[in-house]
Amino acid sequence: MGGDLRAAPEGKSPSFLVATLKDPLSGNPDRIEIIKGWLDKKGELHEQVYDVVWADAEKRKPGKDGKLPPVGNTVDVKAARLGKAAPGNLLGVAFGFAEVAGR
Repeated sequence: MGGDLRAAPEGKSPSFLVATLKDPLSGNPDRIEIIKGWLDKKGELHEQVYDVVWADAEKRKPGKDGKLPPVGNTVDVKAARLGKAAPGNLLGVAFGFAEVAGR
Protein backbone atom coordinates (compact mmCIF):
# COMPACT_ATOMS: atom_id res chain seq x y z
CA MET A 1 0.00 0.00 0.00
CA GLY A 2 1.20 3.47 -0.67
CA GLY A 3 1.11 6.38 -2.99
CA ASP A 4 2.37 9.83 -3.74
CA LEU A 5 0.67 12.97 -2.49
CA ARG A 6 1.19 15.90 -4.81
CA ALA A 7 0.42 19.59 -4.95
CA ALA A 8 -1.01 20.13 -1.48
CA PRO A 9 -2.37 23.62 -0.90
CA GLU A 10 0.17 25.98 0.68
CA GLY A 11 0.36 25.54 4.46
CA LYS A 12 -1.86 22.45 4.46
CA SER A 13 -0.92 18.94 5.50
CA PRO A 14 -2.64 15.62 4.84
CA SER A 15 -4.69 13.65 7.32
CA PHE A 16 -5.62 9.99 7.16
CA LEU A 17 -8.20 7.59 8.51
CA VAL A 18 -6.57 4.19 8.92
CA ALA A 19 -7.86 0.86 10.18
CA THR A 20 -6.96 -2.80 10.09
CA LEU A 21 -8.95 -5.92 10.86
CA LYS A 22 -7.58 -9.24 12.04
CA ASP A 23 -7.05 -11.89 9.40
CA PRO A 24 -8.96 -14.93 10.73
CA LEU A 25 -6.05 -17.20 9.79
CA SER A 26 -3.34 -15.06 11.37
CA GLY A 27 -2.35 -13.28 14.56
CA ASN A 28 -3.84 -10.07 15.87
CA PRO A 29 -2.50 -6.81 14.48
CA ASP A 30 0.22 -5.19 16.58
CA ARG A 31 0.30 -1.66 15.17
CA ILE A 32 -0.42 0.59 12.24
CA GLU A 33 2.48 2.60 10.90
CA ILE A 34 2.46 5.44 8.43
CA ILE A 35 5.78 5.92 6.67
CA LYS A 36 6.45 9.36 5.27
CA GLY A 37 9.17 9.71 2.69
CA TRP A 38 10.23 12.94 1.03
CA LEU A 39 12.85 14.51 -1.14
CA ASP A 40 14.32 17.73 0.27
CA LYS A 41 15.42 20.81 -1.67
CA LYS A 42 18.96 19.37 -1.94
CA GLY A 43 17.61 16.19 -3.54
CA GLU A 44 18.25 14.03 -0.46
CA LEU A 45 15.77 11.31 0.51
CA HIS A 46 14.31 11.20 4.02
CA GLU A 47 12.00 8.81 5.84
CA GLN A 48 10.00 9.07 9.06
CA VAL A 49 8.02 6.17 10.58
CA TYR A 50 4.98 7.04 12.68
CA ASP A 51 3.38 4.45 14.97
CA VAL A 52 -0.13 5.89 14.88
CA VAL A 53 -2.09 3.25 16.82
CA TRP A 54 -1.13 0.00 18.51
CA ALA A 55 -2.50 -2.89 20.51
CA ASP A 56 -2.13 -2.80 24.28
CA ALA A 57 -1.67 1.00 24.18
CA GLU A 58 -2.48 1.36 27.87
CA LYS A 59 0.58 -0.79 28.71
CA ARG A 60 3.04 -0.13 25.87
CA LYS A 61 4.20 3.47 25.53
CA PRO A 62 6.80 4.91 23.15
CA GLY A 63 10.25 5.18 24.71
CA LYS A 64 12.40 8.30 25.02
CA ASP A 65 13.58 7.64 21.46
CA GLY A 66 9.94 7.81 20.28
CA LYS A 67 9.92 4.14 19.28
CA LEU A 68 7.29 1.69 20.41
CA PRO A 69 8.58 -1.40 22.23
CA PRO A 70 8.03 -4.69 20.38
CA VAL A 71 5.04 -6.84 21.26
CA GLY A 72 7.29 -9.87 21.62
CA ASN A 73 7.09 -13.24 19.94
CA THR A 74 3.51 -14.30 19.29
CA VAL A 75 4.42 -17.66 17.74
CA ASP A 76 4.83 -20.95 19.57
CA VAL A 77 7.91 -22.04 17.63
CA LYS A 78 8.01 -25.60 19.01
CA ALA A 79 4.38 -26.27 18.10
CA ALA A 80 4.57 -24.22 14.86
CA ARG A 81 1.38 -22.31 15.62
CA LEU A 82 0.20 -18.99 16.90
CA GLY A 83 0.72 -18.67 20.61
CA LYS A 84 0.21 -15.59 22.72
CA ALA A 85 -1.16 -12.92 20.39
CA ALA A 86 -1.15 -9.17 20.65
CA PRO A 87 -4.45 -8.11 22.19
CA GLY A 88 -7.25 -6.75 20.02
CA ASN A 89 -8.41 -7.61 16.56
CA LEU A 90 -9.24 -4.14 15.24
CA LEU A 91 -7.07 -1.04 15.24
CA GLY A 92 -8.08 2.32 13.83
CA VAL A 93 -7.37 6.03 14.18
CA ALA A 94 -7.52 9.37 12.44
CA PHE A 95 -4.02 10.78 12.01
CA GLY A 96 -2.77 14.15 10.74
CA PHE A 97 0.63 15.44 9.77
CA ALA A 98 0.24 18.95 11.22
CA GLU A 99 3.62 18.68 12.95
CA VAL A 100 5.43 18.15 9.66
CA ALA A 101 3.61 20.61 7.41
CA GLY A 102 5.87 22.36 4.97
CA ARG A 103 8.23 19.46 4.23
